[in-house]
Amino acid sequence: MVDQKLEAHKINKPFQLLAAWLVGLVIVNGTFLTAARLISEPIWLRVVLVIASVINVPCFLICIFLLQTKFRPEMQDDKFYSEHLKQKYNSFSGKIEVYSEETKVLSKEIKELTISNTRLIRMVEDVQEQVAAFTYQTLYNNSDEMCATLFEGDNQGDAGSIIGGTNSMVHLKQSVNWDYVWVEVNDLLPKYKEIREKLASKGIRVRDTFGSNSFEKEVPSRFTLTVGLEIDIEHIQEIVKILLEFGLDSIDYANHDHQYNSMCVGKMYIGSYGYEQVPVISLNDSLVKEFLSPSISEERFWEILNSK
Repeated sequence: MVDQKLEAHKINKPFQLLAAWLVGLVIVNGTFLTAARLISEPIWLRVVLVIASVINVPCFLICIFLLQTKFRPEMQDDKFYSEHLKQKYNSFSGKIEVYSEETKVLSKEIKELTISNTRLIRMVEDVQEQVAAFTYQTLYNNSDEMCATLFEGDNQGDAGSIIGGTNSMVHLKQSVNWDYVWVEVNDLLPKYKEIREKLASKGIRVRDTFGSNSFEKEVPSRFTLTVGLEIDIEHIQEIVKILLEFGLDSIDYANHDHQYNSMCVGKMYIGSYGYEQVPVISLNDSLVKEFLSPSISEERFWEILNSK
């Protein structure tokens, strides 16, 4: 018959632990009392050993009480308590899971808001086109009479006001189109001021800057535009057309496989450092011509952006 050897590190059941502690108490107290009986001198040592063995018992009972109350979940070994302890002590993992869920919810809300804004913008554009068509038809039908009235003497100022109002309307339309696109510019770009002025003239609002406030303040070696998800083809084409005047040479599309895609949703970074982290699309004349073509299909457009 093979002797069963007790391995201390394998004792993990609650009753096994209690039995081990009880055996330990009996051994310790037995040792103290045996020593007290065998020692004759000094007397005080015998007294101390007896008192120690007596005190051990209530201490043991207090420990058992604490384990059965305050640390009861830790004493269990079933799946439910295992999950409970995992959530209780692995706070870092829990925070990541919560953050991940919050990010998913936020991304979903941003996507829904973007779709809603796109629909609203299209509705506004449709109304503007209808108003423009109606105005044109009215002007066409009454062109002779209105021209004679507008450009006659003191009414020339009114004609200028109407023309100015039309220009303001066009500018407003451009501003509305870019309201839901977040544009940031690297303020270390050599032509930073000219780029901002050009964007402003097109009704494109720069929401923030980066570069000088980055950890490593360095001028980018390539002129790269990083484009996030949820941005329309027309917006991308327009901003690429503008930046080509200032030497844009590459595009970094933050698609679903991009390591920073969640940070770039609905955003454009002009002069980004994306070329240092991931492969980018190098621009050439033939690619630019196809990319900016008004007749390019959506399928081909996104195929180019994803062809890193």
